[in-house]
Parts: sequence; structure tokens; C-alpha cells
Amino acid sequence: MPCRSPPSPRTRRDTAPAAPNADGAGSRLALWREKYPQVEIVESRVHRHPVPALAEASRTAGLLVVGSRGLTGFTSAVLGSVSHAILHRARCPVAVLSGPRS
Repeated sequence: MPCRSPPSPRTRRDTAPAAPNADGAGSRLALWREKYPQVEIVESRVHRHPVPALAEASRTAGLLVVGSRGLTGFTSAVLGSVSHAILHRARCPVAVLSGPRS
């Protein structure tokens, strides 16, 4: 299912394409797109606080996938503040992924 939400008046999406692999997400997603071509992956950049933006996107999503870096203390070492907040506000299932621990 697509993870897509219509822009709200408070949301501004970039109209110019992002620099290629500016954050590395494009190259990481390319591997998954090749492996699972039947799954639609929608990328967008939204310039507002992540919790309300993700909560809005969750209204039309089949699955919301977020990362957890856990930067703000002991509790957040397990779950980041944005991940924690979106788990309470999302309207669809949420998968919280973490990167390798250093």
C-alpha cells in the first residue's frame, strides 16, 4: 500500500529534486525496490516537525516505517522520542527500525 498523504496548508514539499543520495536514503531504498518491486515506496521531504507530519501521513498509509536513533537519554536508548510519539498518534501500523549499535 502506498504511504502517501496530501499536503496540508502547513506542509511544504520540495519541488526540486533532492541532491542524489544527499542523505544516503536513495541508495538504501534502491536495494529494497529491486528486491520487492510490488511494494510501492513513496519518498517525500516535508518541512515541519516530524511527529505531526508522520501522523498525517499515517492516515493514508498501510505501514509507517520510522528509524530510532535514541539520542535523548536512557528511555530513548531503546526508542527515540519521535518514534515513541508516533506510536501513540499513528493511524496505521508502525515499524520502528534501528541501525547497528556502536
